[in-house]
Amino acid sequence: MGEVNGVTVATEVKNDAGVQAARIGTKKMTVFGLPRTAVLRWMGAAGWSFVQAAAVLEQVLGEVTSMATVRAQVYSGRLGGKGPHGAVPKLTRDQQKQLKALLPKE
Repeated sequence: MGEVNGVTVATEVKNDAGVQAARIGTKKMTVFGLPRTAVLRWMGAAGWSFVQAAAVLEQVLGEVTSMATVRAQVYSGRLGGKGPHGAVPKLTRDQQKQLKALLPKE
């Protein structure tokens, strides 16, 4: 669990070491048990901008996700899961509320 601005969001770091030689030591960051890329697709489907998605994900994970990844996944989510990156996950209302609470104030 990670806490940002008083909002607790479930995060988990999984080591994928040993799966493939090329992936030894890499880590897969998840939010609510979902890969960060899936959450970015949800953000795109929900109408979030690239900047909003990147900012919230950085707060939740504590690290920067490449803007190329953010743009590709958010755009795929805007296509309703018909993009090349997979389906848009379903988040519970509570999960959606937690992420929306982290949106930068305009």
